[in-house]
Amino acid sequence: MKIAVCVAGLLVLAAVGTDFPAGWACAQSPKDPLAQLLSCVDQQNKGLRDFSARVRQQKFFADLGDEVTFQGSVAYARPHQMLWKFTQPDPSSLLLNSAGAWLIVPGIKQIQKVEASGSSDVHDRINALFLGFEKPLSEMAKSCPMEWAGEDMLPQGPAQRVKLFRPQDPHASEVTIWFDRLRFFPLRVRWATAQGDITTNDFFDIQINRGIDRHIFELVIPPGYEIIGQSSPATVQEHKVRG
Repeated sequence: MKIAVCVAGLLVLAAVGTDFPAGWACAQSPKDPLAQLLSCVDQQNKGLRDFSARVRQQKFFADLGDEVTFQGSVAYARPHQMLWKFTQPDPSSLLLNSAGAWLIVPGIKQIQKVEASGSSDVHDRINALFLGFEKPLSEMAKSCPMEWAGEDMLPQGPAQRVKLFRPQDPHASEVTIWFDRLRFFPLRVRWATAQGDITTNDFFDIQINRGIDRHIFELVIPPGYEIIGQSSPATVQEHKVRG
């Protein structure tokens, strides 16, 4: 059974734009489009409170020569709260909050505590798992090579493409982000590993700063579920399943 595992996924939510009047646009510089794009993206990020979208994720597994498409949704709220929820082909969720990160797999009634080796702080682990999570794009540019890669027309609309190169990162050695050309939030994010695995997330029906029920970011443990990798079971509060 293939499971929609988003570990090491890339959303770059820190680069999501805020909700603002239609027709607003950040002035673009033909001389240095990358620098101007970084400025526009960071400018919009300052007002970000929450984000939600429908997601189509395509994963290509190089060792199998196989590609699988997942359908689901993602929700994010500042600070440090994110929920990826996939419904097809197999239900699974990845929850991140201030206490940690968990992969929830209903098919086998299992909740797996996600760890990132070498990081002791939970926020560092979240940053390790989601490249650039809650980190301005301009800050990311200081630690990895980045280039403006032109413009494309996506099904979601016109977009500007940026590439990031992280040769030492086993989860995302090359990352490509397509930003909405006028509103500067990501419409598509693709990352590739040195082994040739490729994951592409497309975001549709994007909602910015519309308000999200923070209860969805609480870990809910249904009866009969096994928790894997939880070093201290007492630190995870059991809840009844919410309908």
